[in-house]
Amino acid sequence: MVWQELDRPESSVMPEPSRVARWRPPDREHDRLLALHRVSTLVAGQRKIEDVLREALQGAVSLIGAGAGAVYRWDADRGVLRPYQTFGMHESSVPTQLAPGEGIAGQVFVQQTTIVENDYLHSELARPSSRLAGLHAMMAVPLSHGGRQIGVLALCRYQGAASFDDEDARLLELFAAQVAVALDNAELNARLEDRLERIRTLNRLARLVSTSLNLDDVLHQIARAAVELAGASFASFWLVDEGSQMLRLGAASHDDMALDMMPNQQPFGEDLIGRVAESRGPLIVDDVFADGRVSNLDWWQRHGLKTTLTIPVLRDDALVAVVCLAGREALRLDAAEFEVLDSFLTQAAAAIHNASLYSALRRSQEQLQAVVDHSPPAISLKDREGRYLLANRCWREHFPIDGPGPIGRTDEGMLPPDRAQRTRARDRLVLEQGCTLQYETTVHHAGRTRTYLAVKFPLVDAAGIPYAVCTISTDITERKHWEDDLGSALASQRATNEQLERLSKAKSDFVSVLSHELRSPLTGITGFSELMRHRELPVEAMREYAEEIGREAERLSRMINELLDLDRMESGQMMLRREIVDLGAVIQDVAGQTQPRAPQHALRLDLAPGLSPLLGDRDKLMQVIVNLLDNAIKYSPDGGEVILGACVEGPTMQVWVTDRGVGIPAEALETVFDRYTRLEPGLDRAIVGTGLGLPIVRQIVELHGGRVWAESTVGHGSTFHVALPLNG
Repeated sequence: MVWQELDRPESSVMPEPSRVARWRPPDREHDRLLALHRVSTLVAGQRKIEDVLREALQGAVSLIGAGAGAVYRWDADRGVLRPYQTFGMHESSVPTQLAPGEGIAGQVFVQQTTIVENDYLHSELARPSSRLAGLHAMMAVPLSHGGRQIGVLALCRYQGAASFDDEDARLLELFAAQVAVALDNAELNARLEDRLERIRTLNRLARLVSTSLNLDDVLHQIARAAVELAGASFASFWLVDEGSQMLRLGAASHDDMALDMMPNQQPFGEDLIGRVAESRGPLIVDDVFADGRVSNLDWWQRHGLKTTLTIPVLRDDALVAVVCLAGREALRLDAAEFEVLDSFLTQAAAAIHNASLYSALRRSQEQLQAVVDHSPPAISLKDREGRYLLANRCWREHFPIDGPGPIGRTDEGMLPPDRAQRTRARDRLVLEQGCTLQYETTVHHAGRTRTYLAVKFPLVDAAGIPYAVCTISTDITERKHWEDDLGSALASQRATNEQLERLSKAKSDFVSVLSHELRSPLTGITGFSELMRHRELPVEAMREYAEEIGREAERLSRMINELLDLDRMESGQMMLRREIVDLGAVIQDVAGQTQPRAPQHALRLDLAPGLSPLLGDRDKLMQVIVNLLDNAIKYSPDGGEVILGACVEGPTMQVWVTDRGVGIPAEALETVFDRYTRLEPGLDRAIVGTGLGLPIVRQIVELHGGRVWAESTVGHGSTFHVALPLNG
């Protein structure tokens, strides 16, 4: 024991304790008996190291009558003393760690002897922060047992309190020896508990191997169990592909940490994982940042990881996977711990192998089921007793049944008796004779009748004995209807051909008429031009001929414009210039301009008073009135009355043009608005024109959102109706 004292004050005043009652009985022997009793209670009653340290420190403070204290434990990995328990200490006076030889506690640990310092303020070993906190006296004793240094127990008194004496030191040494035994026992208990927990984890993994065959679940469970067994912070499990010499991240103990783990594939020989896969031996790295063989150091730094233990997972000398354990502290496993981990990896290899086989089988079954389900025919499979083993999606759609699905059931419980009996007889025939049977069958369901071409054939085992019947039923209902539909299609084709022939003839007639109509004004223009060029004519005659040439040119221009306008409208290139239009005024203008050109016809207007204006293209609407009026005049070659009328009915402007002409046959009332359409030659052969006026009318009206139609009686004239929305 080292005794350091410069000046021992006589005062024995001590600060009021916060949690432990202070007492200083006169009988020191009695104190020792109490201390031994206290330690015995600690040894027998406390299992955890934290509880032993807490009770030991509080007991020491109470026993010696100190104001405060701390227990320092030796951290062999860091090579420092750390304060694991404190009591009554000022926060500023408690160091986070002490190096061996640093301060009084560090000296006690190095020398393994008790130090008592009753003038801490002037001590060479005093720490500045403890001086400022008013520390007066300090006594520290080593904690060791069986030659193993555990730490230091230190007690303190602040200014105004009594000093420590020899009896305090001897009593604390005796107490510390008992505490060291208690700590040894607690540490031993902790190691046993830890080993027991690892064994429990191993047993849990063994149960997982025998109960789960889902590869993802197994890998995640293995990764989490590896963290528990090794005391790591993170584990990643890398599956091996020997063919490509690549490792793929299969699972991790913490999915959130694995999300940004890049790359998630590693080739053999690269990084720690690839090196372990290549060497088939474990690899320990205490500091990945200093090692130089680890990539993606940003990920390690981001998650506060530093050390790693990377181990190959083998099964029958074949590499199955590589597990990478990462920690914030060095991963050091003793022989017993490594034995448990090795057993765990053996279980893991078996789990991965079993799950991989199951996954491959399941994937093969799913692929087969997908092929069967997406096959157009209805496919079913029944055993020798007639129980359904398989029915694809098409079968379930074509042969719906009441109740649960067909699997495990027979036809007798699902089909009408007569149909079930026929089906069962065919199945027996296939099983008994081992033959393939093909037939047609008709099924009535939900008011529908469908016809199927069914093929039944047996499935045989290795001995050639049939054990099941497979039925493939193809719906041939449509094929059965094809013959009936073919006749209808041929008739329809004939009608279409006839219509095309009529259309072709109409087009030829139209071209012929158009050629005639174009030639007529050209003939006039040419004739008058020749007269004007080769004869000496008076001015009046030349003026008359020029007017005729102008009229014929205007007629020719009008026919060309009609063709161009119709093409633009039918192709959607014609745009309307909408404005507010007084249609009554338009009708009056057209009638006024037309009457002089039709002296044989009496034009009469039937306009309702106060016609509302409408939104439309004035020029195009005028063209509609002009074409209808021209059409009425042309098809009234003997003259007669022509009526132009208009009125408003609700949101619609109604316009009509009535003549007393040749009329239109009933079958032509719809086609009269089609391009190339003219009446039968007997009705209109004497009427000039291209026949484009009415198609143009329909296009303009429909562009305005309206409709046009005709009513007529042959020999009594026609009425053409136009309905236009007022709002355009």
